[in-house]
Amino acid sequence: MHQRSHFEIIIFRGGSGFLQLDTKTIEVTRNMFVFVTPEQRRCWTDTQYILGYSLQFEQNFMSEFFADALFVYRLQYFYNPSLPTYFIANGRLFSFKHDILEELINELDHYQNDSAHLLRSILYYILIKLNRYYCNFHGLESTTQGNTVAFQLKEAIERYFSQMHRVADYSKILGISRITLNKVAKNQYGQTVHELISHRLLREIKVKLIFTHMSISEIAYALNFSEPNNLIRFFKKHTSLTPLQYRKQKLSN
Repeated sequence: MHQRSHFEIIIFRGGSGFLQLDTKTIEVTRNMFVFVTPEQRRCWTDTQYILGYSLQFEQNFMSEFFADALFVYRLQYFYNPSLPTYFIANGRLFSFKHDILEELINELDHYQNDSAHLLRSILYYILIKLNRYYCNFHGLESTTQGNTVAFQLKEAIERYFSQMHRVADYSKILGISRITLNKVAKNQYGQTVHELISHRLLREIKVKLIFTHMSISEIAYALNFSEPNNLIRFFKKHTSLTPLQYRKQKLSN
């Protein structure tokens, strides 16, 4: 089990096996695109003859170039709290005369003084096109430019979820009323702000239960619960298990 500090898109052309991302296990298949965010823990099992690409980039590589700190948050497949972070294409994507992914590899192999600009352009094209394919696959809104407040909320939750659990906190950060913020969240993500925060908290608790030796008290205080019992109640409400029952169940599998 390992984690990295960059974004990654894994493109499977063939083979079989399983990829575990945090607490989710994905059975890989041909023409599958998997989207991985920084710090997610990943583990491969039962892999055979895996063929494909791993496209990796740092957030600053794109956001600084386009002067858009929200760029990766505009893409529905990154930091999505409720949907699988993958889709399966109906056939091969990017099927130009020369495969666009091979174009990236060729440019990296023959790097020139203007290659960074060309690589950003190709990567930008790939990311936007994949966002459209992903949204079409999952029935989502694919626009990346409208509804900026929704993307600011996504970024704020990812940054502050371990400290701030109340909708009012995010309303204050973004300078928008709770009613309006909930409407924005519901329109863009199909969930209320409270649900988005809860999903992110729950995911982090599960990760810490499975991949660390932290006690329940340590997890509670690390995630700014006022006391361990509040974390236990929160966790049981969403999973019907206590944190210790969940840890025992997962570690015994």
